[in-house]
Amino acid sequence: MNDKVDEDLFKDDCVAVRQDWDVLQQHLRKKGQNLDLVEMPNQFAAGFGNLNYYIIFNGRPAVLRRPPMNSFVQGANDMLREAKVLNALSPVFPLVPECLFVGHDLNVWGVPFLIMEYRKGITVKSTLPDHMRNKHLIGEQLTEELLNILTRLHSIDPSVVGLGDLGRTGDYFSRTAKGWLKRANAAWGDSQSVALAKIEKWLSERIPKEGRPVILHNDFKLDNIILEPTNLQPKALIDWDLGTRAMRVGFRSIAKLLGTGR
Repeated sequence: MNDKVDEDLFKDDCVAVRQDWDVLQQHLRKKGQNLDLVEMPNQFAAGFGNLNYYIIFNGRPAVLRRPPMNSFVQGANDMLREAKVLNALSPVFPLVPECLFVGHDLNVWGVPFLIMEYRKGITVKSTLPDHMRNKHLIGEQLTEELLNILTRLHSIDPSVVGLGDLGRTGDYFSRTAKGWLKRANAAWGDSQSVALAKIEKWLSERIPKEGRPVILHNDFKLDNIILEPTNLQPKALIDWDLGTRAMRVGFRSIAKLLGTGR
């Protein structure tokens, strides 16, 4: 293992999802690229959807991302969409990692995949690192960082960076609310039918009007931001497979932040 990478970031070999690295190495070699298998790839422990692996690509640390095995959720795990967003945003938004390779050929693994720049750091979930727990106003600092990132992202004109056709902008909030309710009904069904009907009515009466579209990360939360361990300054905004465009308002992202209690 590379001594510059914390082994605690990775899953144990006994639970890691294995890939056919030899097949990938041969494919990349045909494309003039090199996957180093002297140091075998390691699966990152974090993440509930896409599978993420630390690899050595063309002599440098990188991250390979691919969809889950034998699983498909419409609109999610879209590596080609993510690659498009990375290629468009990384030159103008420093927190977006560079996309190094896009795997279109389904003969390799049966699904698209991408290889992107590795940014070393930490992610914060439900607990802070030990050395940060007693830091004065740490919650305020993290909240300010989140809002600053969101503001900077929403200041980018999608059409200027080549993302004018990203996703569907029409009726975004209406479609989002319907998606929430569909998943809620699937989870709770008849047991919460009265409550869900009230929520549906409340949401339908408060759908904001469409405005100028901006780029939405669509899964914007603290643990999708890589932070510098010593001072918690942001180093990367990752997981762009749900990226899209919608009207300029922080409603959905801020609601999600509040909903997670972060």
